[in-house]
Amino acid sequence: MDFDIRIITTSIVAIINAVSIALMYLIYSNDAKSRITKIFIQMTIIMLVWVDFAYLARIPDHGNMSLLWIRIAWAITPFLFVLIYFFAKEFVEKEVETTEKLALLVLGLIYFFIILLTDLVIRGIEFNEQGVLQIIYGNITISLIALSFLFFLSFLSIMVFVKQFINSKNKKEKENIKYILLGIAFFMTMNSIFNIYYPYFKHIFHLYFFGDYSTSIFLILLAYTIVRNKLFSIKVFLAEILTFSIWMIFSLLLFWSDSWTERILNSVLFTSIIITGIFLINSVKKEIEQREKIEKIEKELQRAYEIEKKANEQLKALDNTKNQFFMAIQHHLRTPLTSMRGYADLLLDGSYGKTSKKVKDVIERFKVSTVNLIKMVNDFLDVTQFQLGKEVISIKQGVDLSDMLKQIVEDIQLEANKKKIYLTLENPEERCFISADESKLQVALVNIFDNCVKYTEKGGVAIKLNVEENKIKIKVKDTGMGIPKEKLEKLFSSPFERTEESKKSFATGRGIGLYLSGQIIKAHNGKLWAESEGEGKGSTFFIELPKN
Repeated sequence: MDFDIRIITTSIVAIINAVSIALMYLIYSNDAKSRITKIFIQMTIIMLVWVDFAYLARIPDHGNMSLLWIRIAWAITPFLFVLIYFFAKEFVEKEVETTEKLALLVLGLIYFFIILLTDLVIRGIEFNEQGVLQIIYGNITISLIALSFLFFLSFLSIMVFVKQFINSKNKKEKENIKYILLGIAFFMTMNSIFNIYYPYFKHIFHLYFFGDYSTSIFLILLAYTIVRNKLFSIKVFLAEILTFSIWMIFSLLLFWSDSWTERILNSVLFTSIIITGIFLINSVKKEIEQREKIEKIEKELQRAYEIEKKANEQLKALDNTKNQFFMAIQHHLRTPLTSMRGYADLLLDGSYGKTSKKVKDVIERFKVSTVNLIKMVNDFLDVTQFQLGKEVISIKQGVDLSDMLKQIVEDIQLEANKKKIYLTLENPEERCFISADESKLQVALVNIFDNCVKYTEKGGVAIKLNVEENKIKIKVKDTGMGIPKEKLEKLFSSPFERTEESKKSFATGRGIGLYLSGQIIKAHNGKLWAESEGEGKGSTFFIELPKN
């Protein structure tokens, strides 16, 4: 064998070993316990025994050992085909039955011992003038039976994958099976041509390595499908194979060095390449891990966004339904309530005849309850219209705010007297006129003043009107239960927002008065806010309105 050719073949074998070790390491490190991983490692080891012993046998310098090594290379091959079949079964998630497994392993052992210990398949070897190994075959019939066994196993493996490919509806699984079938087809074709047809029928032996070395391509495709199937990192896969291959190539420099100086220099170079390779693999792994974390976070955020978006749409739809429902109910309620109030007025005026004082008292209470219900319905209707973004306010000029405050205080004075608390109003000497929706602004102020009186048990409520240069300010200070600081921000922004203390004092409160007041004053281009040092320390409400 020519020296240059030996260098080339030695380099190729070294690379095949490096790539095979890298493949085993990669597959094992990602899923050590998997049966597919164990089968793959066993296949790779058998393939290395085949390739390495076939390579050693073809070196003329090894003399009589070449016959033993070529027999070992041939004898080990049936186990590779048996394992390919086991791999096919495992890949499609079908266990090999125990009897089937034992039968195939026994046949493989028979094949192994016939080749290794007899002359029936390989009778001997010889090297020609060019140093090329030529195999002297034994019994042709036995050899053909042995080859038929290998082809039969290959056919079984291919049929397992083809059947799964036809039945599978998983696109990714179909892609993986394509790669495996491609690897098997390539492997079988190369071996049939260069390891069987040429040596047996053409007596051409120097092209053997095309068949032997095709096993490495088959294993690479097989490993690639495992990587894709198990969702391992393809980049890590390629980086490790590349690094191991470079290591093995440069290790050959040490082997072929002619002097100690070259060996030392090559050793330093080889060491630096190993360190660089380790850093390369680790950096790729870190990059992949970080990218996977980012992708995972992005997917989680996208999923959360979609859930939130869907929830918001559902809430919006429910809110619209609620608002429409409120409006329909309120319109249907207000009509009969207005009629009830009208009939109560007629009864009290004697339009239907004289009534006793006792009956009048009952009718009066009935009227008061009806008026309260009408006010409640109107408040609900206003809240709904504000939430729907409809125009609720109709501004008019010349509204007497001083007179409005005086009238409101007179209306709720009775309630203050019942509770034995003070209710004072401090108006400026000059009357104050503003542009406003008189009825709506009155509703807003009544809600605020009444709220202060309602939640004050001792002391009282002081109302003061100040007229400043560009605005009008109303200050309402009570000595009531106060407001927790965490509730102040939401006091006017959310309907049905009430403190726990207020729920205890007035369980039937609606919780919409302050919200409605805030919306009305906001619609007047004004401001409404409250201040309080906490529960039990009273509250102060501030109302700012633009001056005419």
